[in-house]
Amino acid sequence: MTSTDARRWALPAAVIAPIVVAAALIPLRDDLVSTNIALLLVVVVVAVAATGHRVAAAVAALFAAGAFNFFHTEPYYSLRINSSDDVETAVLLLVVGLAVGELAVRGRRARAAAAVGRRDLASLQGLGALVATGEDADYVLLAAESELTHLLGLVDCRFEAARQDDKVLPVIFRDGSVLWGPTTWETDRWGLPSDGATIPVWSRGVRLGRFVLRAPLAVPYTAYQLSQAVALVDQAGASLAARPTPA
Repeated sequence: MTSTDARRWALPAAVIAPIVVAAALIPLRDDLVSTNIALLLVVVVVAVAATGHRVAAAVAALFAAGAFNFFHTEPYYSLRINSSDDVETAVLLLVVGLAVGELAVRGRRARAAAAVGRRDLASLQGLGALVATGEDADYVLLAAESELTHLLGLVDCRFEAARQDDKVLPVIFRDGSVLWGPTTWETDRWGLPSDGATIPVWSRGVRLGRFVLRAPLAVPYTAYQLSQAVALVDQAGASLAARPTPA
C-alpha cells in the first residue's frame, strides 16, 4: 500500500480500528487490568498516526477512549463510568493517545522532510558533477530538465536560449518567490500558472536563456522547493560559461 493509499484509509481506520480492537479484548477483560487494555488501545492510535494524518490520529484517540469506556468500564456497554479509577484511565488514554499520535505524525513528517532533503542534495550533487567534469553543455541542459521535472513533478520542462521575443511569463527567483510583472504569485496556494513559469539561466552576469516550467494545475509548491529548482538551474548556467555570449 502506498503512502497516499494509507492516508486515504487513515480516517476510516481511526473510527473502526479502536472499536474492533476494544471489542476483541472483551474476553480478556477479566484477566487484564484496565490500564493494560488502555495501553493496547494506545498502540492502535500510534498505528493510525503512523500514516501521517493528524486529524485521523486525533479521531483514533477519541474513539479509543470511547471504546474503552463502552466495552471495558462498568456498567458495560454504556458511556457511564462508575469507578473513579476507570474515569482516570479513560481520560489518561485520551490524553496519551492524543500526545503519542501527535508525536508519531511529527516523526513521520520529519522523516519525509529528511528524505526529500537527501533527494534534493543528490540532484544538486549529480548535476554539479557533470559540470565539474566538463560534460557537454547540451547534455547538462538535458539533465537539468530531467532533474527539474522530477523535483517538481512537472508536465513539461524545456530550455530556451535568450531571444528578444520571449513570451512574458512569471519568474521564479532564488528565494523561491514568484513574480508575474509586479505581482507576487502565491505558489503555496495556486501552484504555478497554467502557461508556465520561468527560471532565468545566468552565467558570468549574462542572461543566456531560461527554463520554462509547466506544472499540473493547482499543485502547490513551497518556496523551498522552488529555491532548490533555481539552484539546479544555476548549475546548468555554470556549464554554459564556455559558450559564446549571444549578441
